[in-house]
Amino acid sequence: MTTISSALSDYHNECNSVVRALSSAVKSGDWDRVSEGFLTLREAMAAHFSVEESVVFPAYEARTGHSNGPTRVLRAEHGWLRTLAERLHHALDCRDADLCTTLVARISVTLRGHQEKEARLMHPMLDEVLGTQSQGILDQLHHLASARESTATRDRS
Repeated sequence: MTTISSALSDYHNECNSVVRALSSAVKSGDWDRVSEGFLTLREAMAAHFSVEESVVFPAYEARTGHSNGPTRVLRAEHGWLRTLAERLHHALDCRDADLCTTLVARISVTLRGHQEKEARLMHPMLDEVLGTQSQGILDQLHHLASARESTATRDRS
């Protein structure tokens, strides 16, 4: 059976893959690839944050009664990553290769630290605390992923 933590790890892996591809695009100087990579990164991060902020964290908080603990910290980190992405968007608009390189590296490091914190601390707690609700939450995550894929397919056509 899939666990909540393994489903969330899939989002982490996707974000990491996208950041690597974006970093490669920036190094190549191919601004079309950089633009495409940025949009993919923004979409992957939005999907990851949405799943946590709209489904997983509220379920955890409802079950534990704690909204000022780890979920608050992780939401703040999501905010910081969104800010970095917006700065990257501006640097991309200006075609500032040095700043894009710096920001992609910063996003990569910040995202990696964020993911390690989630994997080490939050994911085990989610699996333990939400164990009896796992299937319902996994169903919601699957629904969000399906809706996201439908939107992406429609946008490509």
